[in-house]
Amino acid sequence: MKKVIFVLSMFLCSQVYGQSWHTNVEAGSINKTESIGPIDRSAAASYPAHYIFHEHVAGYNKDHSLFDRMTFLCMSSTDASKGACPTGENSKSSQGETNIKLIFTEKKSLARKTLNLKGYKRFLYESDRCIHYVDKMNLNSHTVKCVGSFTRGVDFTLYIPQGEIDGLLTGGIWEATLELRVKRHYDYNHGTYKVNITVDLTDKGNIQVWTPKFHSDPRIDLNLRPEGNGKYSGSNVLEMCLYDGYSTHSQSIEMRFQDDSQTGNNEYNLIKTGEPLKKLPYKLSLLLGGREFYPNNGEAFTINDTSSLFINWNRIKSVSLPQISIPVLCWPANLTFMSELNNPEAGEYSGILNVTFTPSSSSL
Repeated sequence: MKKVIFVLSMFLCSQVYGQSWHTNVEAGSINKTESIGPIDRSAAASYPAHYIFHEHVAGYNKDHSLFDRMTFLCMSSTDASKGACPTGENSKSSQGETNIKLIFTEKKSLARKTLNLKGYKRFLYESDRCIHYVDKMNLNSHTVKCVGSFTRGVDFTLYIPQGEIDGLLTGGIWEATLELRVKRHYDYNHGTYKVNITVDLTDKGNIQVWTPKFHSDPRIDLNLRPEGNGKYSGSNVLEMCLYDGYSTHSQSIEMRFQDDSQTGNNEYNLIKTGEPLKKLPYKLSLLLGGREFYPNNGEAFTINDTSSLFINWNRIKSVSLPQISIPVLCWPANLTFMSELNNPEAGEYSGILNVTFTPSSSSL
């Protein structure tokens, strides 16, 4: 018996225009927490729109007198600390989106930046024929009848537009709280929508060891001076600030100091000009967060409890930290160069010390 295999190929398509709403939903207060990230600033300009509420049914009832005129109003029209937008109802029906200015504050540095959020509402009707009768409406807009049919409720959308997070100029943990009054037009309050927003933002492109006294690679002199009996000693201190591109929110940091000799102990070397086999040794100590470290040449060491390290404002001009236009937080550190020698051979000695700083923010 032959098997007959019948293959039916079909092309399926569908268009969804929306739906009328028939289930009762009570209006009331909402407390919501919204977390965004981690995001790096290099991707912030193209970061897609982030929806906090998307077509959220704020209230619906077949009795149109309950939720037909719902509005969403800011507490202030000028103070953006909890959101600035219209505080009163519009006597007319107005299509479009409402712009909401909201201040974000970096958790540690307390830097502040205002971002623009967008919100709109859509009216819900009992009749299917009114599905797309009106589109996006301003949050304080008056109601709209559809062919004699009253609005039975509204849905609510609130979002951060694409690329808006790029307005946060530094890495860090940025926080904001938005409060909206939910009210029946010219009538009673239904409640308050309170949204706590956190944006976790890194700036890996600006992680650096910053030296405030130098605008390029620092040049350090050991200041060797004779002490008598053939002994020489000298020292110098390099002020540094360790910027993690994350407002010092990194949970750990790794440091490495090395030169070409990579001795594996706390000894580093300068090389005599023209005589590469002749060396002038020196040692390093690092004062960081009230602790003294003696790094071995070429070996990394890690500090896992950065929350205990002292932090300090870097209030130097923005040009000192490339591409950052506001003050940032960094970990201050002093690197001390020390040398004690017996009968060193006269001449000019030089060398290069490489400092590698790797905060945990670099892997977020």
